[in-house]
Amino acid sequence: KQTQSQYHGKRTEDWLKIKCYARQEFVIAGYTTSVKNNVLSALILGYYQQGELIYAGKVGTGFTEHVKQELSKAFQSIKRKQSPFTTNIHIERVIWLKPQLVAEIQFAELTKEKLLRQPSFIALRHDKNAKDVVLEQ
Repeated sequence: KQTQSQYHGKRTEDWLKIKCYARQEFVIAGYTTSVKNNVLSALILGYYQQGELIYAGKVGTGFTEHVKQELSKAFQSIKRKQSPFTTNIHIERVIWLKPQLVAEIQFAELTKEKLLRQPSFIALRHDKNAKDVVLEQ
């Protein structure tokens, strides 16, 4: 903001809106598909707290088609029938995974329920162990 300028109710070079985002790693616990997209619609995310995997929300944006294909290949060998979460999570069209992969996620904030708000996928983190992923505050 230019301190000497007046506010005109629209974006100008004097008044810019810049959002601040947080980044953190989360464990990939599963993914969803949709009728339109049978490959990957959203990732189901979590973090560890006292040895239990806690649900953190879903992320459905930030993927290129190449990344979706790469993730789908990585998921083939780690599918499982049951949810890895200790609490009951009801999600439509979900495929559960062994909680082994870690994703870096950008997000606006955490809700009071500790769920991600406005999350976006950044990258897979091959250098992080899933059991080491805890909620950073």
